[in-house]
Amino acid sequence: MVKAKLFAWAALCSAFLIPHAWADEGMTLLPTQKGWVARIAETVQSIQSSRSHFEQLAPDGTVSQGTVWLDRPGKMRFAFERPETLLIVANHGKLVYQDKELEQVTSLPLESTPLNLLLQSKVAFSGSVSVTGFQEDGRNIHLTIVQKGKAAEGSLTLDVQKSPLILRGWRVVDAQGQTTQVTLSDTQFNVLMPAKLFNLPQSSD
Repeated sequence: MVKAKLFAWAALCSAFLIPHAWADEGMTLLPTQKGWVARIAETVQSIQSSRSHFEQLAPDGTVSQGTVWLDRPGKMRFAFERPETLLIVANHGKLVYQDKELEQVTSLPLESTPLNLLLQSKVAFSGSVSVTGFQEDGRNIHLTIVQKGKAAEGSLTLDVQKSPLILRGWRVVDAQGQTTQVTLSDTQFNVLMPAKLFNLPQSSD
């Protein structure tokens, strides 16, 4: 159980907090690939709000589930189902992790985490962001992106269904090469959400 909790947090944070030697110069894209990259950025940009069921596969094989709410720009909430006791909320430029069982609350700047690439007001996979991987496997595209020029950067791979073009999840690879995968299902768009849903967890101290 403790391992699963650590991986849940690491999936969002550690890849961007531990230095490594991965290249961030980006890859040379074919014209058709550039078209897909632009469309994927537009698709993410077009998402104003959504609610999905998620399944997380940790590096040790642990599987956990829950609900994720997205309210762009800047807001996200992961509520894990039991037996997990985790809550992760992004808002006000912060990403806050709460473990109710351990009574611990940890906060990080949102911009230092992979989720910032999805939650920023302007989604663009160019400029300060490099595309380092582009793979097609029939019905899906796997687009790997990193932030340029940051020694403590990690990689985020978006898993996108081609037709219709829908974000199906993502993978984070940390500095040790450990992969945590999040798969989305039952996604609903333009969902009305109460503002309190994104209240940041507070420490009981």
